[in-house]
Amino acid sequence: MTVGGLTFDPAAHAYAFAGVPVVSVTKVLGRLNDLSGIDAGVLENARLRGQAVHKAVELDIAGELDETDLHPEVAARLGQWRQFCRITKFEPLASELRVYSARYDYAGTLDLFGALRRERILLDLKSTAAIPATVGMQTAAYAQALRESIGCGPIRRAVLRLAADRFEFLPLNRPADLSDFLAELSQFRETQK
Repeated sequence: MTVGGLTFDPAAHAYAFAGVPVVSVTKVLGRLNDLSGIDAGVLENARLRGQAVHKAVELDIAGELDETDLHPEVAARLGQWRQFCRITKFEPLASELRVYSARYDYAGTLDLFGALRRERILLDLKSTAAIPATVGMQTAAYAQALRESIGCGPIRRAVLRLAADRFEFLPLNRPADLSDFLAELSQFRETQK
């Protein structure tokens, strides 16, 4: 499942559609996440752990994960991911999926899309203690772009927080999340003029 014409440069964290630069959901919402009060070392450790957990889940879904050298923190969260799947019967359909909204001209990479109790659901993986306040807008933007990309109906949204000793499934159902994201997108574009 891919969006034709969408490209991504990981080094620059930049998207383009048909060769034309496209703003990312992360960039639009980045200014709303004030992390200035958090120690730089703590932030870097959290970022690296999050990347490793995302990659482990992605490889686990693909059946390509080599667990021999997994860091214990990543292995523990992978265990919680597997427990979540066992308990809920979640069926992953795509992970780390790049999506594009032609209607609103933005792009992003969603964590997980799948089926849960016969409903389509978009999951945002978190391995941090705190869940960013922007996660509702983030997932609403991804869900909008995904609906446009694959032509499907309603998509539920949730955060799946993976801790070392438990998982938390946190539904996101605030109707204003998409309109709030679109307002932020408009403000972001105004600042770029």
